[in-house]
Amino acid sequence: MKKQVLRGCELTFSGLIPLHETPESAMVWTMAEDFGARCHRTLNDNITHLVATSPHTSKAQQAFRKQKIQVAVSYTHLTLPTSDLV
Repeated sequence: MKKQVLRGCELTFSGLIPLHETPESAMVWTMAEDFGARCHRTLNDNITHLVATSPHTSKAQQAFRKQKIQVAVSYTHLTLPTSDLV
């Protein structure tokens, strides 16, 4: 049942994963996959949702221009134990 929550969602992230961290091992990435999403490193034609720390990141601006991508500003980065986020 848990895998059904984000089934069909193709996600990418902006500002939530530290630069030195492998995206696939980041907490937000693994949590999204646990709930059924497919995660990607880059913004591509398959992406349905972008989770960003700000609507002003370059990825967020690209997503807004594509118009088919839902952009969600997340505040989870405020609780992450690092300050060097992308």
